[in-house]
Amino acid sequence: LSIHFEKAEGPDLQVSSDQTWDLEVLEFKVAEDYDLAALHEKLDKEQFSSYLDPKGSLLALTDMSNIEVWLTK
Repeated sequence: LSIHFEKAEGPDLQVSSDQTWDLEVLEFKVAEDYDLAALHEKLDKEQFSSYLDPKGSLLALTDMSNIEVWLTK
């Protein structure tokens, strides 16, 4: 899966947040045996901030446009 976002401007994109919905979170389900802790360590080594919950079932990070990306089991 590849997702590409393009920065754009226009009157339809300038609507105030109380008049429209905004994309805040993208959630992706991963396999139960996927090692989120290893990915968290790899991201940390690349100096990319992420959060791993204590149970190791949710890895959250924020992309450059401030959209949260959640990887969940």
